[in-house]
Amino acid sequence: MKKCNSTNIPLCHNKVIMGILGLLSGFLIIFFIPFAELALPITEFPQKFKLLSYRTYMLCSGGSIMALGLTSAIILSLLFKEKARMVSNKIFSRTFVLGIIFLFLSVIPRYYLAVKVEKSNYVLCPNESSTSAKVSWDVYAESEDLCKSK
Repeated sequence: MKKCNSTNIPLCHNKVIMGILGLLSGFLIIFFIPFAELALPITEFPQKFKLLSYRTYMLCSGGSIMALGLTSAIILSLLFKEKARMVSNKIFSRTFVLGIIFLFLSVIPRYYLAVKVEKSNYVLCPNESSTSAKVSWDVYAESEDLCKSK
């Protein structure tokens, strides 16, 4: 393994950039773990729950796959250097395509979940819902007394 010196500065910069990208994609994976909304269509609703909007749900589900693929490609390229460069490029491109496909396919369970919520007797808690441009969700509860008062 070559050490970083004045003759191979671009190689050192690539290692630093790959390390930073690896850390960022690892943080993205950790960020997406708490979103257990993927299991909501097959479980009962709690007394009060948050329901992510379609766009936020799609980005969380597709982005988690892309972050996982980016992390695996970076780890592979850092471990095996030049031999794995071609393989990591294939992994990254295939993961990107799979993430885009999963992004659009994630609309189906989210639509099913929206229909299931509409058929149930849950009420919308508008004071607890968020409709910002970055993250939007709706809070539903079994009854209005579970919602925060005005």
